[in-house]
Amino acid sequence: APSGGGVSGNITFLAGGLTRVTVNGAASASTGMRFNGYGAGAITADASGNLTSVSDLRVKDNVRPFLEGLVVLASIEPISHGYTPESGLDQSKKDYAGFSAQNIQRVLPQAVTEGADGLLSLYDRAILAVLVNAVKELQAEVTRLKSGA
Repeated sequence: APSGGGVSGNITFLAGGLTRVTVNGAASASTGMRFNGYGAGAITADASGNLTSVSDLRVKDNVRPFLEGLVVLASIEPISHGYTPESGLDQSKKDYAGFSAQNIQRVLPQAVTEGADGLLSLYDRAILAVLVNAVKELQAEVTRLKSGA
């Protein structure tokens, strides 16, 4: 081990024979944790709190335009909330901002998944894609109005 008793190399956690979490203990810019099986891929968290996931077009197939935008965005109802004791999450804070998976599921079902425990989770990238398309739609309308069309 390095001086100070730290860890060098990786620590890997397995479940069902599959790698689920890798902790990179080497002192480098890529030090962090990789969570496999996050959504359709993996998420990496570094020591600065940055979350990233693979988005390289070279590893994607069936690529096509995502067209949802303003109509879906207008149906999304952000909420302020706390967590129940049953959630196992911090109940001391009662003003988290976010969404209910049930609301999102009605208007953007591809953004919601159901876990083995029956709880719903969100893929926030689908919501972000809707937001980008909605901004593009609004910009096209602004451009149209400015041109007098």
